[in-house]
Amino acid sequence: MDSPTLEALNCALNGDASVDVSVLSHPEATGGFGPTPTGLTPASVADVAAKLAGLDWGRVVAEIPADWRETIVGDDFSGDPLAYMTTHFTALRDFYVEAAQRGLFVVSWWD
Repeated sequence: MDSPTLEALNCALNGDASVDVSVLSHPEATGGFGPTPTGLTPASVADVAAKLAGLDWGRVVAEIPADWRETIVGDDFSGDPLAYMTTHFTALRDFYVEAAQRGLFVVSWWD
């Protein structure tokens, strides 16, 4: 995949570690699970939304080798991995478009 596509997906999923959300960086807030929370400013959210909305998703998934598709969704997955990834990409894109329209700050918090 090209760099802008990877950058948009990475930023959407991982946030920006340079954005200060340190108020959430303690076990009482995160439960001690996952990486440190990250955030995206409203301007970054709008940028991610525009990049995700501009992606040719069909081209993106066509670039994923067939043997990697199963790896991406997991060994115990049964079903069509492309349909699964498409459903989740659509939800991610729609979330960021809505967040951008509302001028929201987004926190990425994995647990």
